[in-house]
Amino acid sequence: MTGRDLPALRALLHDTELRRFLCDDEILPDDWFLETLERSDVLDPRGLGLWAIEAPDGAFLGMAGLRPLGESGTSHADLVGAVQLTIAVGPPAWGTGLARRASERLL
Repeated sequence: MTGRDLPALRALLHDTELRRFLCDDEILPDDWFLETLERSDVLDPRGLGLWAIEAPDGAFLGMAGLRPLGESGTSHADLVGAVQLTIAVGPPAWGTGLARRASERLL
Protein backbone atom coordinates (compact mmCIF):
# COMPACT_ATOMS: atom_id res chain seq x y z
CA MET A 1 0.00 0.00 0.00
CA THR A 2 1.11 3.54 -0.64
CA GLY A 3 0.03 6.99 0.41
CA ARG A 4 -2.36 7.12 -2.55
CA ASP A 5 -4.32 4.30 -0.85
CA LEU A 6 -4.73 6.29 2.37
CA PRO A 7 -8.16 7.82 1.62
CA ALA A 8 -9.56 4.47 0.46
CA LEU A 9 -8.10 2.64 3.47
CA ARG A 10 -9.55 5.23 5.82
CA ALA A 11 -12.99 4.93 4.17
CA LEU A 12 -12.81 1.13 4.33
CA LEU A 13 -11.95 0.94 8.02
CA HIS A 14 -14.44 3.66 8.91
CA ASP A 15 -17.31 1.84 7.19
CA THR A 16 -19.94 1.20 9.86
CA GLU A 17 -20.67 -2.35 8.67
CA LEU A 18 -16.99 -3.33 8.60
CA ARG A 19 -16.22 -1.72 11.97
CA ARG A 20 -18.59 -4.17 13.64
CA PHE A 21 -15.96 -6.85 12.94
CA LEU A 22 -12.69 -4.90 12.95
CA CYS A 23 -11.15 -2.06 14.93
CA ASP A 24 -13.35 -2.72 17.98
CA ASP A 25 -16.02 -0.59 16.28
CA GLU A 26 -13.87 2.52 16.85
CA ILE A 27 -13.11 5.38 14.49
CA LEU A 28 -9.35 5.17 14.05
CA PRO A 29 -7.42 8.45 14.26
CA ASP A 30 -5.65 9.79 11.17
CA ASP A 31 -2.21 9.22 12.68
CA TRP A 32 -2.99 5.48 12.97
CA PHE A 33 -3.32 5.25 9.19
CA LEU A 34 -0.07 7.10 8.56
CA GLU A 35 1.83 4.99 11.11
CA THR A 36 0.35 1.79 9.66
CA LEU A 37 1.51 2.64 6.14
CA GLU A 38 4.96 3.64 7.41
CA ARG A 39 5.26 0.37 9.34
CA SER A 40 4.20 -1.54 6.25
CA ASP A 41 7.14 -0.02 4.36
CA VAL A 42 9.53 -1.11 7.13
CA LEU A 43 8.15 -4.66 7.10
CA ASP A 44 8.21 -4.99 3.30
CA PRO A 45 11.81 -6.28 3.01
CA ARG A 46 10.77 -9.15 5.33
CA GLY A 47 7.83 -10.07 3.07
CA LEU A 48 5.38 -8.62 5.56
CA GLY A 49 3.20 -5.52 5.53
CA LEU A 50 -0.03 -4.45 3.87
CA TRP A 51 -1.16 -4.70 0.28
CA ALA A 52 -4.10 -3.10 -1.46
CA ILE A 53 -6.68 -5.41 -3.02
CA GLU A 54 -7.78 -3.87 -6.29
CA ALA A 55 -10.25 -4.70 -9.02
CA PRO A 56 -8.91 -5.13 -12.57
CA ASP A 57 -9.87 -1.51 -13.24
CA GLY A 58 -7.78 -0.36 -10.24
CA ALA A 59 -10.69 0.30 -7.88
CA PHE A 60 -9.77 -0.24 -4.22
CA LEU A 61 -11.65 -3.24 -2.78
CA GLY A 62 -9.82 -3.80 0.47
CA MET A 63 -6.49 -4.62 2.06
CA ALA A 64 -4.60 -7.70 3.14
CA GLY A 65 -1.44 -8.04 5.14
CA LEU A 66 0.91 -10.01 7.30
CA ARG A 67 2.30 -8.51 10.48
CA PRO A 68 4.29 -9.82 13.41
CA LEU A 69 2.38 -9.92 16.68
CA GLY A 70 3.71 -8.04 19.64
CA GLU A 71 4.39 -4.86 17.73
CA SER A 72 1.06 -3.37 18.70
CA GLY A 73 0.76 -5.45 21.84
CA THR A 74 -0.59 -8.88 22.64
CA SER A 75 -1.61 -10.36 25.93
CA HIS A 76 -0.17 -13.75 24.94
CA ALA A 77 3.60 -13.68 25.37
CA ASP A 78 3.96 -17.01 23.54
CA LEU A 79 2.55 -15.37 20.39
CA VAL A 80 5.00 -12.46 20.22
CA GLY A 81 6.74 -12.64 16.85
CA ALA A 82 4.15 -14.93 15.30
CA VAL A 83 2.76 -13.62 12.03
CA GLN A 84 -0.90 -12.61 11.85
CA LEU A 85 -2.98 -12.44 8.70
CA THR A 86 -4.97 -9.21 8.50
CA ILE A 87 -7.65 -8.77 5.88
CA ALA A 88 -10.49 -6.37 5.26
CA VAL A 89 -12.71 -6.06 2.21
CA GLY A 90 -15.58 -3.66 1.79
CA PRO A 91 -19.16 -4.85 2.13
CA PRO A 92 -19.76 -4.79 -1.67
CA ALA A 93 -17.17 -7.59 -1.99
CA TRP A 94 -18.52 -9.72 0.87
CA GLY A 95 -19.56 -13.20 -0.19
CA THR A 96 -17.49 -13.14 -3.39
CA GLY A 97 -14.54 -15.21 -2.13
CA LEU A 98 -12.23 -12.21 -2.44
CA ALA A 99 -10.96 -12.44 1.16
CA ARG A 100 -10.25 -16.15 0.75
CA ARG A 101 -8.37 -15.64 -2.50
CA ALA A 102 -6.33 -12.77 -1.05
CA SER A 103 -5.50 -14.86 2.04
CA GLU A 104 -4.36 -17.77 -0.11
CA ARG A 105 -2.10 -15.50 -2.16
CA LEU A 106 -0.49 -14.05 0.96
CA LEU A 107 0.03 -17.39 2.65
